[in-house]
Amino acid sequence: MPHQTSYSTTHSPAYAGQIATQLPYSVASGNVEASAGIAFGVPVVIGTGDRNVKVPAAAGDDKFVGISVRSEGVDHVTTTDTDKYLQYSECAYLIKGEIWVTVGANVVDGGDVFFDETDGTWLAAADDDVTQVPNAKYMTTATSGNLAKIRLG
Repeated sequence: MPHQTSYSTTHSPAYAGQIATQLPYSVASGNVEASAGIAFGVPVVIGTGDRNVKVPAAAGDDKFVGISVRSEGVDHVTTTDTDKYLQYSECAYLIKGEIWVTVGANVVDGGDVFFDETDGTWLAAADDDVTQVPNAKYMTTATSGNLAKIRLG
C-alpha cells in the first residue's frame, strides 16, 4: 500500500475564487452561458440571455457583475474538469466582500482593480479594452501569475 513519505512545511494560503475573509459578503448566481464554462476567481460579466453570465471574451464585454466563487459543489460525476462551472450550471459570484484571484500583472495593496475585456485577466492599470472595476481595491501586493486579494464594495 502506498504511503506519504514527505511533507511540505508550508501550504498554499488560498486558491483562486476562495472567499478571503469572514467580513460580511454577498454572493449572487447566474446561468453559465459559454461552452468553455467559468473558472474560479475570474471576472463575471452579463451574458446575452436573462440571468446568463460569462467570462469576458471580446472587446465590449465590460458589464461586470462579480467574481466567480470557488465551489466544492461542481459536478465531479460527469467531468474531471473540476476547477470551473460548466455551461448551463449555476455560477456563484461575489458582489461584495474579499476574494482571492490570480493576477496577470504586478499589483499593489490599495491599487485599483482592472480586467481585460478580451480574456478576463486581472490587471493593475487601464489600457485598450481594459475596464476598471468600480469600488474595488487590491488588498495585497502580488506579482503576475500569483494570488492577490480583491475587495469589492
